[in-house]
Formats: sequence, structure tokens, C-alpha cells
Amino acid sequence: MVAAKTKANEDCQLWAKSVTNHFWYCSKNCGNDAKDLKDKWTGILHHVVDEHEWVLEEGKNGGRCNHNLLDDNERVKPWLKKESSAHKALTKIVLDTRFLNTLRYYTNFRFVGYRARNQLAALDYNHHKGREQATTADGQLRFGRRFSKRTQRWCHVKILEPKQYSYINKLLLKVFEKRSSSKGTVDQRIGVLPEDPKQIAPNIASIPPPTVKSLVEEHKS
Repeated sequence: MVAAKTKANEDCQLWAKSVTNHFWYCSKNCGNDAKDLKDKWTGILHHVVDEHEWVLEEGKNGGRCNHNLLDDNERVKPWLKKESSAHKALTKIVLDTRFLNTLRYYTNFRFVGYRARNQLAALDYNHHKGREQATTADGQLRFGRRFSKRTQRWCHVKILEPKQYSYINKLLLKVFEKRSSSKGTVDQRIGVLPEDPKQIAPNIASIPPPTVKSLVEEHKS
């Protein structure tokens, strides 16, 4: 988390993984409802400051965490202080307008597809990041124009050389090579990756739970 790189915001780093896991939990449990996804996602800003019930926008509904009451022994991270530098930095990330406008794309939870799209986007960026500015037939640099929503003015932009997707044939070749060297059928089941949100534990316990009966008996003794 970039926001945690400054000393004033270093407490954010302790929450980085939890915030990521929370997003995938929200995506998986929003019922394909972008509004519900947003409400669940922004709730993390309350949880990290030890607020587990809150009023949603316009006071129409109440929001709350889905976990049980946490005692001091179960907490593994210190709470952030409300309105602290770290909390404000996290708020800026969670409530980023551009990101919130994309939430509708995450209502249909598919981590594998999301991961693949990001990998393809990274390949495209890395392959084309060094493109030169395009020129006209007589060697003049080419420019275009774009309207800026921020400044409410027109500005000129460089027109780059067209993208060349020569890497795609190499990528397809590797896909076929991988398939030809793999055992099993095309529709075989594969293992879940360590970073897949399906691996998120249902609770924070590091050991398997005993039976309720044994806990009651232990308490009585």
C-alpha cells in the first residue's frame, strides 16, 4: 500500500492485507448489487477505527460488521485513530471516485478472470510503454486535442505510434505448449492459488476450533 510508505501512515501497512481481503469478501457477498458492494466496501473505514455499527448515507439504513465481538486477545492489529493521518490516507484510497465508479465490474465475483485481465493489461503496458511519437508523411510530429474535465480547457496531446501486438503470437504459442505438456483433460479441476480469496480464513483463529461442549466443560472445571 503506497499510502503506508510515509512514517505518519505506517500503521496502514498493518491493515493492507486485511483491506484487500475485505474487498474480495465484499465482491463475493454483494449479491451482484453494486450499491451493496459499495456499502460493504466503505464499511472498512469504520472497522479499522473500532466502529462496528454505523449509519449509511442519508441515514436510511444501518451498516454493521459481520464478525462477532472481538476481545483484546483476538485482536492482532492495533486500531487506527479516527481522523489520524493513517486513517485519512486509507479513506482517500477507499473512497477514490475513479475506483468507486468501477465497482459494478466486480459484482460478479471471478478472481481468476480478474487476475488474468490484470496480467494481460500489464503485458500490454510493458510492451507499448516505449512508443515514440507518431509523425506525418512529411516528418512533422503529430498532435491531437483533448478536453480536460479538471481544468475545463482544451489541451494538446501527443499522438503515439500505433500499438504492435507481436507478443500475442508468442503468448498463444506458450499457451499451446503448456497445454500439450499438461496431463489430464481440458476441463480438469486445478488447485486454488495461495492468493485466491477462497483461501481467506472464515475467522482469525490460527488453530482448529474445539467443540462447543468441550469449551463449556472446560469453563466449568
